[in-house]
Amino acid sequence: MPGDPDEQRIAEAVDHLGLANWVRSLDEGLRTDLGRGPGRLSAGELQLIGLVRAALLDPAVLVLDEATADIDPETARTLETAIDTLRTDRTLIVIAHREATIKRLPRIIRLDENALLAHS
Repeated sequence: MPGDPDEQRIAEAVDHLGLANWVRSLDEGLRTDLGRGPGRLSAGELQLIGLVRAALLDPAVLVLDEATADIDPETARTLETAIDTLRTDRTLIVIAHREATIKRLPRIIRLDENALLAHS
């Protein structure tokens, strides 16, 4: 990540996305090992880390591809709240199959085999 952020910037991004309670629940907070294996972060938790990284980069356009796939409902809700925060002041493109993931977005374009089916 360009200009590796210090712990304070990371904590600010975590707070901004509403993830402070989740980070506090981790054994080592911000210093938790992000590796895989027993006792490591779940797929959903890794998605949350990805959103924190995106917030730190502050891109003008952010593309999320199946951000809530294969995660538990509670983590999906946490992720959706963080996504709502991230979509402020940027273009957000969300690719999803689950209606719940996209229903609160201001504009939805439905495609099927490269054909436009509908948009709102």
